Amino acid sequence: MILVRDVFRVRFGQMKGALASLRELSSTLAAAGEAFPMRVLTDRSGPFYTLVLEGRFKDLASYEAMMSTEMATPEWKEWYSTFAPFLEDGHREFFTIEIDD
Repeated sequence: MILVRDVFRVRFGQMKGALASLRELSSTLAAAGEAFPMRVLTDRSGPFYTLVLEGRFKDLASYEAMMSTEMATPEWKEWYSTFAPFLEDGHREFFTIEIDD
């Protein structure tokens, strides 16, 4: 099992807009009968305006399959064009889950 974290630095004062955009994506996916496979986290300490999308996947192949399927849709591309302006930068982290209670 792997854990994938997309860690974004949101532009100053834009967290509410970024979260609203993610809620819109979640609603769009739910209306299409799909799940939003990520947990959304915001900072409580550390760098301000940090937004993390965290998801669990069976393996890297499962993650890559989901990304290639989702990112290829016109709906995702349209959504991302509205989400990206809220962001300053970001990075992706991959972890192997060794112990999971």
